[in-house]
Amino acid sequence: FWAIDEKPTGSKDPFALRRAALGVIRLIIENRLSLSLRNVIDVAVVAHGTQRPIEGMPFVPERDLLSFFADRLKVHLKADGVRHDLIDAVFAVAGGLGGKL
Repeated sequence: FWAIDEKPTGSKDPFALRRAALGVIRLIIENRLSLSLRNVIDVAVVAHGTQRPIEGMPFVPERDLLSFFADRLKVHLKADGVRHDLIDAVFAVAGGLGGKL
């Protein structure tokens, strides 16, 4: 989806990427895992680096995926009742997701 310069939105997410990201975040949190999304993305790029979806299209920038997961984490935390000002403060101090989840 990112390779064709599209971003999943509420009205345009045919592959349910937003829901899938929330599922990944939920699995990580519920199983008390600590991992680097940056490393996971790097492994995926190496594993699928030669399989570009459309010839000539750039591969998904890491920062776009990290930003996407950060946004999904904020949604998850708000749904769990965490105050939005607390979420914003933590992300501001931490400099965003920083690749860690």
